[in-house]
Amino acid sequence: MEKLIFSVLVFLFSVSVTALEVEFIKSFTFPAPLKINKTEVGGLSALYYDANEELFFAGSDDRGRKGDPRFYKLKMEKDYQFKVVEEIKIADLKKRGHDSKVLDLEAMTMLPWGNFLFSSEGDLNQIPRLMPELIEVKVSGEYMRTYDLSPEFYPEKIGKQTKGLQNNAAIEGMCMLDSFNI
Repeated sequence: MEKLIFSVLVFLFSVSVTALEVEFIKSFTFPAPLKINKTEVGGLSALYYDANEELFFAGSDDRGRKGDPRFYKLKMEKDYQFKVVEEIKIADLKKRGHDSKVLDLEAMTMLPWGNFLFSSEGDLNQIPRLMPELIEVKVSGEYMRTYDLSPEFYPEKIGKQTKGLQNNAAIEGMCMLDSFNI
């Protein structure tokens, strides 16, 4: 039985003209097994903080082993304790072009129009391989669309893998920049 379901490390950032300082404040672990709507919470990987709503969102990367593809809305309470506010299932997956429920959500960010962009590592051990992808999902969980990756990221669908991203080592993080200067 898993003892550690989700651990959040909270850091305090202070920025000066000359240096960035990072200070560890506290970690938090949900008690195991934690169930929301009869689904065990676990394998949380993707994490996004919505400063306007003061909420965290965390995606499950359990590849469908403990439940349908989903993400959670979390509220940080006093003393850096977290409470699961809502489980949000990703709906309408048949629009994705296959019946598989496997999503390995590793990263998420919010798009400028208010939907989430998730990275999924897929499952490159399956035959045929379930490819990594970027998917757009409304905050309500409604699937919107899949974005194609550049061809060099994709391995062969079957046979020996000689190119592309590796299983369980695909797009592990991402962010949305409001603006930047080059």
